[in-house]
Amino acid sequence: MNTGLISAVSLLHCSEQAALASHCLALPGYPYVSAITLAPDEDGVPLTVISTLAEHTRQLQADAHASLLLADATLPADRTLRITLLADAMPCERTPARRQRFLRYQPGAVDYIDFDDFSFWRFVPKRARFVAGFGRMGWFDGAELLRPALPFEAEAIAGLTGQGWHVLGVDSGGCDLRLLDLRRRITFERPPQDVDEVLAAVAAGGAAAA
Repeated sequence: MNTGLISAVSLLHCSEQAALASHCLALPGYPYVSAITLAPDEDGVPLTVISTLAEHTRQLQADAHASLLLADATLPADRTLRITLLADAMPCERTPARRQRFLRYQPGAVDYIDFDDFSFWRFVPKRARFVAGFGRMGWFDGAELLRPALPFEAEAIAGLTGQGWHVLGVDSGGCDLRLLDLRRRITFERPPQDVDEVLAAVAAGGAAAA
């Protein structure tokens, strides 16, 4: 089991926001860094909702090459987990399922998600640089980070909600939860084959974390 990859995937799923670097139009050649909110979409790809009025949106429309920096701010500076994600930024359709999923992860987005000037964008990862402290670092291919939602995710969420969990998403690699107003992730040892296996894995993971 690649613990570095597991930590990288967990950070990707637990990050509420990221620093976005796009290519500056006003000063060509310079990176332009801004902050965006994030949620994993149904394929595990980082997803955001941004306004066409924003500088970074116009820049992504002109050049889709982008970089995201995600960091775990709960750890001391010398042990902070962080990922630099090199990605292609792509606008995507505002489907009811995508909207519902994003709002599970980002409930505050309800204030603006339906405005006409806001749209969904995916950051399809090409490569990622992961740093977990001094001497602990490496590269991952973008596809290694992706954990698609389970085909029975809705049923699994319903079952877990009935047990008192605040569930955000359930994918092939784990379950994303909100605990004490923070995102948390329970990693599965293997992809669940049905809802009962999800319930058992989350119960075991929750007990181990308690």
